Amino acid sequence: MLAEVAEVLPERLRDTAYAAAFEVAAVDLEMRMEEVRVLQLIRRQLDLDTLTVAAIGRAAKARLRTLT
Repeated sequence: MLAEVAEVLPERLRDTAYAAAFEVAAVDLEMRMEEVRVLQLIRRQLDLDTLTVAAIGRAAKARLRTLT
């Protein structure tokens, strides 16, 4: 399924797709190993570079951070 998504998804939207997947995984403020593994599979299939992935992760964590 991921291969098909990568095939039809325009390259300019690949980082956006990964960001959406990361947001879904991180919204409960707890990243389980299964979620980490799926994000790794998505990252590899979409051929995203390490810096882009790190920036997306850091931005999502900053948005979801609370004061308590």
